Amino acid sequence: MIDGRQRKNIQIGLFVEIVQKPHQRSGELTSGKVAKILTKSPNHPYGGTFRK
Repeated sequence: MIDGRQRKNIQIGLFVEIVQKPHQRSGELTSGKVAKILTKSPNHPYGGTFRK
């Protein structure tokens, strides 16, 4: 499993499973490919923000 808290580990086109904002309490995962990396910081304590 890749550490999504490190921006260097995420690349456009990478297949990922994420928890979307409305599903944070339930932890429901959504899968898809990364279309755009929205997080500018090289490290993010809770994981990066992406557009799929």
